[in-house]
Amino acid sequence: MENAYIIATPADSGARLGKSTGPKTEKDMDMRNVPHKQAIECSSFVAQTIRPDIAFAVNAVSQFSLNPGKPLWEAVKRIFRILKETVTKKLKYSRNPTDKLKGYSDADWGGDPDSRRSTSEYVFTLQGVAISENVKKQPPVALSSR
Repeated sequence: MENAYIIATPADSGARLGKSTGPKTEKDMDMRNVPHKQAIECSSFVAQTIRPDIAFAVNAVSQFSLNPGKPLWEAVKRIFRILKETVTKKLKYSRNPTDKLKGYSDADWGGDPDSRRSTSEYVFTLQGVAISENVKKQPPVALSSR
């Protein structure tokens, strides 16, 4: 990934990963030799320790690591591209009594194409830097009482 192009976001909003994105042809089966799991484990460690901003994207790719296909590998590489772009940047906090803790939340509605479950996320920032984030798949909701 040394010569990879740089991007601004860790996930493609139009890409949907699911069971249907797994390998289907013999050529796709060659994707099983690509180090998906190792790359996802590394990015998971980075997301949990120093980069909470990539947690949502890492969570999305980790759900399908047992059945890897080309779309999954492209999503994993996208995470590494954003890490490459910010490798020389540093966090710097200052003492400013006017800075306030800010919180944001978002959710999709039935965004998982396989289970139709929703995913919610929150992030807290201080001085414009993410300091805490959580991504959670919501439990299924019954549409009928029968």
